[in-house]
Amino acid sequence: MAELGLTHFYHAADLFALASVARSEAFGIVQIEAMAAAINRLLDHQSLRQFLGRAASLRARQEFSLETMTSRVLALYETVAAR
Repeated sequence: MAELGLTHFYHAADLFALASVARSEAFGIVQIEAMAAAINRLLDHQSLRQFLGRAASLRARQEFSLETMTSRVLALYETVAAR
């Protein structure tokens, strides 16, 4: 598995869910129950999975591109340096 990397498995999956494991998460059981309901809905509706997957991919490219993230970090540094 290590040789292939995780990307191959993510692309092969119809659905990927990652529960929060942070101690700051105060709603552990509620979150798991909500995720289970959402996962069941997604598994039952292929078109919804595809729509949300495309939307998430687009948002990731728009909001978290190297150019966007670099610009945001530089703006933050400039703000902090100006204090």
